[in-house]
Amino acid sequence: MCGILMDKERFFYFDGLRGLAVLIVWLSHSSGRDQYLLEFLNFHGIGHVGVMLFFSLSGYLLVLSYLKSNDSYFSYIIKRYFRIAPLYYIVIFLVIVYQAFYGQNYRYLYIVDDVYSKFLLFSADGIFWTIPVEFFFYLFLPFVVFLYFKNKVSVVFFGGFFSFIYFLAYLFNEFKVFYFDLVFLDIEKLSQFFDVFFVGALFALLSEERGVIKFYEKHRAMLEVTIFYLFLFTIIFLVLCVSRNFLSFKFEFYSFRYLSFYFAFVFSVVIFSCQQGNVFFKWLAFKPLVFIGKVGYSWYLLHMGVLWIVNDFLILNNAIKFMVSSTLLVCLSYLSYRFIEVPFIIFGRRMAKKYSGRRKNCDYK
Repeated sequence: MCGILMDKERFFYFDGLRGLAVLIVWLSHSSGRDQYLLEFLNFHGIGHVGVMLFFSLSGYLLVLSYLKSNDSYFSYIIKRYFRIAPLYYIVIFLVIVYQAFYGQNYRYLYIVDDVYSKFLLFSADGIFWTIPVEFFFYLFLPFVVFLYFKNKVSVVFFGGFFSFIYFLAYLFNEFKVFYFDLVFLDIEKLSQFFDVFFVGALFALLSEERGVIKFYEKHRAMLEVTIFYLFLFTIIFLVLCVSRNFLSFKFEFYSFRYLSFYFAFVFSVVIFSCQQGNVFFKWLAFKPLVFIGKVGYSWYLLHMGVLWIVNDFLILNNAIKFMVSSTLLVCLSYLSYRFIEVPFIIFGRRMAKKYSGRRKNCDYK
């Protein structure tokens, strides 16, 4: 049997986590565009952590999906390509058309130089940087899975070691330890936050191990409480120390958001615990949060455009702008998900089934 089967409620956990990731990015970017309910609820600065939660979840779930599907490498790539590329192409095409007539005039929502590389998913500008990074990881994930089942101990050890060294290298860049930057660590490079994906993928592989499951079950009560409070502490510390102005806490310790190895570990542990049905995370099944998680990809790609439209065309106070933007984004994200994402997901599955074979044996163990 390939992978594990998860009940409907646990899928809600994952959608809820994805929804939380989207909300973190949304609150950060809307606050950064001066849209917030109250002045002391300015969350600008926390967006990177939402991206890391999404990347951790993506790495984790992709591994489980790949193990369960028994797809060949080619069919797997076809599915992933049609999952993210069509809507991405539509959005950047609209941005390019707008720039052709009105010029580039909005921060984070722009396309510059070498447009072909954007369509080939080699690079991206502004908020679009996450899409090529994610696809870059898609290409490597099957090899990580293959190597893991060839030599589990080595992959876990070297994977963890690599992720930690990668994290240290990022800190060296951030705090200018050297007189030069380590160039592979940059949002313009496909390797950005690769460690976060990798840690998520490793935890997913470990979740397939009977010994890990037995250990969790034996210490379930203690682990569920500990993991929940670790997550709670991380989110509270993030909001207090990174947000521009939350309840009059104005630390603006932005460098905290770059502790990628820490966030990757915490989020991956949380995802594993949710997979096991941690009762302290049942709130993730809250329907509005699940909805945001399901339409999260559209929400992410469309949100900066919505912020720009509301700011430029409506003369309203900050709170009303925030509510208008949120309402508009809910509607547009649903329509985009329903009429663009879902049809292309189905099309990708059909293409993968038609033009590719399947792995001969998915029982790596």
